[in-house]
Amino acid sequence: MKKLITLLILSFLLAPFASAETIIVQRGDTLSKLARTYGTTVAALADANGIANPNLIYEGQLLEVGALGASIPTVVAVYTDSLASRITSSATTFTLVRGTDKQSRSLSGFYGFVLDEGTTSEEFLTANCVATACTIVARGVDVQDGKSEVSGNKYEHRRGAVIKITNFPQLAILSRILNGLESASSTFMFGEGSTTTTLYKSLKANNGTTNLPFLAYSEAAQEWIFSDNGTDTTVLNSLTSGGLTASSSKAIFITDSKIGVSASSTQFSFNADGELESTPYWYQDATFKGAITANGTNTFTGNTTTTGIFTVNTPTSTRDATNKEYVDLRVLNGGATGTAGFAITAGQAIYISSTSTLFPADSASGATSTYKFVGIALNTAASSSVVTYARPGETACSLSSLLPGYTYFLTDTAGTVGSTAGTYYAEIGRAITPTCLTISRPRFVRYGSQSVSSVTTYFQTTGFYPAKISFWATEGAAVSHGGKENNTSFYETAAGATTFKSDRAWYTADGAPGSITQGTVSSRIETGFVLTASQADQTATVYWMAEN
Repeated sequence: MKKLITLLILSFLLAPFASAETIIVQRGDTLSKLARTYGTTVAALADANGIANPNLIYEGQLLEVGALGASIPTVVAVYTDSLASRITSSATTFTLVRGTDKQSRSLSGFYGFVLDEGTTSEEFLTANCVATACTIVARGVDVQDGKSEVSGNKYEHRRGAVIKITNFPQLAILSRILNGLESASSTFMFGEGSTTTTLYKSLKANNGTTNLPFLAYSEAAQEWIFSDNGTDTTVLNSLTSGGLTASSSKAIFITDSKIGVSASSTQFSFNADGELESTPYWYQDATFKGAITANGTNTFTGNTTTTGIFTVNTPTSTRDATNKEYVDLRVLNGGATGTAGFAITAGQAIYISSTSTLFPADSASGATSTYKFVGIALNTAASSSVVTYARPGETACSLSSLLPGYTYFLTDTAGTVGSTAGTYYAEIGRAITPTCLTISRPRFVRYGSQSVSSVTTYFQTTGFYPAKISFWATEGAAVSHGGKENNTSFYETAAGATTFKSDRAWYTADGAPGSITQGTVSSRIETGFVLTASQADQTATVYWMAEN
């Protein structure tokens, strides 16, 4: 008997496991009822389905029952007892008179019973017992499979009816396991229990070949070894390497936090360090989500398609693949980078602030936003992130809906360029395609006026260095039109005399001798220029236009 049970257990380990079966709980179902129906226990059902309260399931609930396997009843030799009280054909519990085996040990566990053996009321059942108290798992057990309930096999039994522990359910269930029709929910062990380090505890599949596929445990290395051809092996659990390690040409492995597949020499030709090797493989670094790392040679034939992001690094040789940003920067003569002081979108016009960070430019926010323009953003960047931008003299192809041939200006909307100038005139480029803008050094124009009433200096704000200044001065019979060179020409008519003046940048007279207002442009700086009045016999207005 001992040899038979041992053989059955070892055979079970090589048998296929039943696939999972999912059922829908019906009205009136309980875990106890379902356990009896599917030949398992309430505890096993609850554990497999994460049920905290075994007494609470609901109609429509999905439960997995098929993958639990059949629980094999405990064997007890020469056990005979009797019922302490009558049970009906639908009873779910019963009480034994004695509840102990031949050696006076109390029953404790899962058993198979036969009631009223040899009579017309003979019934097989299984139950969980603790001493004399038994909870039924299955009534009227099918006489072939040893676990299913059959209504016609259920009977009423009188008080004192003879009940025996039988090996029928065990044999029926083990037979189904050996034939691949059933799985078991128990834990099985194999080996002789020795810790001798030279031993391998092995399971082999008899497939008719000389070298049988096997699963073995090495006491010496304290690791599992697998072979699908009886020769090549793969370590399944290595304490020294901290993971799964491939040792043949066909294996899935985990080592150094990398998951990989060993392939043939005609496919991949780099290892985890990017080095060529005779047994090549590819790997995915577990520390980077979605990143397949390949520092060595990687050859693709046919079309290579990816639905996600496929990143190519900056090239190191003339034959390397290059990423789009690198190519764009080379087309744009290098471009420039900076730190975003605000969220920036690709295609936006940007300016540099007093803190040397970049912001979307618009001609309505003031002179700084307009006149500190540095270029067009090539990528979208969050605040404090790096933004790459094309500068004047380069081409930005990160825009949309441009009209080829049109001149473009800064508008009054932050970061937006348009064919019509905004509040401040800032011409920044010309469209060459619907998406590409050749950026020119911006042409800025600023107008202003100054009332002059005394001999003093008047600073005029432009926001940019005024390379060219033109102005008009008026308030009397004579006016002037001059420029930054501090020269002008006009004729003054006063008291019948005609006089030519050329030593002042601006000059006015009211027709009366001695009543003159005149002055010069005395200096220019990064943000404007200074008007200096040298004579102010009357109040005059100087109108000016500054250009960069």
